[in-house]
Amino acid sequence: MAKRTDKAYFDAWQEFRDNTLKATPVDLNESASDKLKRIAKLEANPEQWFKYYFPNFYTSEPALFHIKATKRVLDNPEWYEVRSWARELSKSGRTMMEVLFLAMTGKKKNIIMVSSSYDSAERLLLPYKSILEANNRLINDYGVQESI
Repeated sequence: MAKRTDKAYFDAWQEFRDNTLKATPVDLNESASDKLKRIAKLEANPEQWFKYYFPNFYTSEPALFHIKATKRVLDNPEWYEVRSWARELSKSGRTMMEVLFLAMTGKKKNIIMVSSSYDSAERLLLPYKSILEANNRLINDYGVQESI
């Protein structure tokens, strides 16, 4: 596999970030009480939370095994799950939504992610970085998550 240049990474990141910005509009006229009710309703149903905050990832209804896996992860705070699902079955996407759900809702304060190589880690963390910087819905509901 050929290494991407810094410019290619930047271009890919910018495109992903722009798509995230466009896909997550917010209702600027929503009252504070309506906002709190909406957030509480979404947090009570993780699938609806995923669908609302991640429209670029949640593009179809999940299979039963996705729902069961998410339930195991969210119901067991120190759960370690190996997902040996076939290619294209949303292992990384599903995990990302679960991790961000746990972090944003305050169920997890510290998260450690490990990868087999620096390049692999960088590739897998790019969506997290972009989402935390550009997802209007997360920013509107949970505040700016960007830090040094």
